[in-house]
Amino acid sequence: MILGLGGFDHNGAVCAAAGGAITAFLEAERPARAKNLGLSSPEIIDATLAALGPLPPPAHIALADARFTERASSWLMPYLDRRFPGVPRTIHHHHDCHLACAFAASPFDRATAVSLDAAGDGLAAATGVATRALPAKRTLQVASRHSLGRLWWAVSEYCGMPSHHAAGKTMALAAYGEPRFLDALAAACPLLADGRYEWSGPPEDPERFREMTGALAWIEALTGAPRARGEPAQIHKDVAATMQAWTVRVVSHVVRAAVAATGIRDVCIAGGVALNGLANEALLRDGVVDRLFVPSCPDDRGLAIGAACLAAAARGEPIVAVRDGLDPFLGAPASGEIPAGFTVVSADLDVIAARLVAGDLLAICDGRDEAGPRALGRRSLLASPASSSLRARLNDITGREQFRPFGCSLPAEHAAKWLGMRGDSPYMLRIVEVPPAVRDRIPAVVHVDGTTRPQTVSRDRQPFLHALLCRLEAHGHPPLLLNTSLNGRSEPLAHSRADAFAIASKLGLDGVISDGALYRSSP
Repeated sequence: MILGLGGFDHNGAVCAAAGGAITAFLEAERPARAKNLGLSSPEIIDATLAALGPLPPPAHIALADARFTERASSWLMPYLDRRFPGVPRTIHHHHDCHLACAFAASPFDRATAVSLDAAGDGLAAATGVATRALPAKRTLQVASRHSLGRLWWAVSEYCGMPSHHAAGKTMALAAYGEPRFLDALAAACPLLADGRYEWSGPPEDPERFREMTGALAWIEALTGAPRARGEPAQIHKDVAATMQAWTVRVVSHVVRAAVAATGIRDVCIAGGVALNGLANEALLRDGVVDRLFVPSCPDDRGLAIGAACLAAAARGEPIVAVRDGLDPFLGAPASGEIPAGFTVVSADLDVIAARLVAGDLLAICDGRDEAGPRALGRRSLLASPASSSLRARLNDITGREQFRPFGCSLPAEHAAKWLGMRGDSPYMLRIVEVPPAVRDRIPAVVHVDGTTRPQTVSRDRQPFLHALLCRLEAHGHPPLLLNTSLNGRSEPLAHSRADAFAIASKLGLDGVISDGALYRSSP
């Protein structure tokens, strides 16, 4: 077994690889109940491994991200010596780990691999060719000084959403604005012929990477308006829209150049920027790629997987392709007793479907945790999308900003009919246009710009959720459900069955689906 460890600064995760496959994976934040937690101490690593369950003794330890590994070396190396004496270990470059995670999880035997994020080991982007024998070899690099992800942090700060984890909120806000500063941003960040791009605005101190003082000052000078204090004004929405439009342009530029250099039109993409579903969709819509794969954990959560894949390949044990990509359900199973105060209502799919059609808000905690930041029907909050007022209600009870949209789950075979999309979106990492003819039937999952972020559900991979979605049609309802994360404000996704029931109680949900049965609070 190869043990992969990544995210010593934030988004910490552990994974196990054996027999040519990733067999287990868990983010530190889930059992610790602390969002974006890094593997920043021996106690956190121990607790994450314990929550994952029994694992074979490792034959090799693969560490992701050379810079953060070096910063943690004073405690990390002695800890590994004590816990895993004599076990060899290797340290792998940040972007090599992203490239490896994207490709190893894919169904391809050969692909163009692309990594785009804020920064890691001195780079903001890298591209290359990946094969099963060699998960990726960097052929193009963009220095972190020109980081697209870092500019997202600055824009998020400007829009009143501090934290380098707020880009998703800023993406949602962008739909309410117009990209009227796009020409100015393009002038400050020219695109080069080989696929690189160069930010010519104020540089940032690499040791104060997340303060974004230079870029923030540049944005304020460009707009003539200060950063948002409280509710964003229209100018902040326009800056968000500008950043979103620019991101689509840059991602397409980088990927187009990479494909031209490799001649391979099957593309895998990872890094935090790969969470941008509009940019991903544009690659397919505009014909930049033939097939696109984005893993369920493209951001720094996936570094542990990438490091394990690189170590496996170096040992002559490459991670093999999987037909539909890596199964993302790699965490700990939902275990433990049903908490006191809940009683079973029914294990009949028709009863559960009927309750959803009637307007119930139901949690689901079923099987192993999903890997990555998107709820994929294992730790989700499910609801009918038919009510136009539901989005506001859900944003209220979960403490989300009212401008943020919700995604949906639907059977993969219905995606073309209901969303007009080609291909699949198993991990909610594409944002697609909803045909105008069906928008009034599913208004709770349609954003102000007419889009939604879908999860296509396969019968083979998720039989229970697929069957539930299909049963909705028997009740005269579209085969779609609103699907959002089962968590409270500033919390990670639920991990254990106890978490799921506690969150459902705190949010005032109408019940919890677990092991195929519906539970409600006892009267």
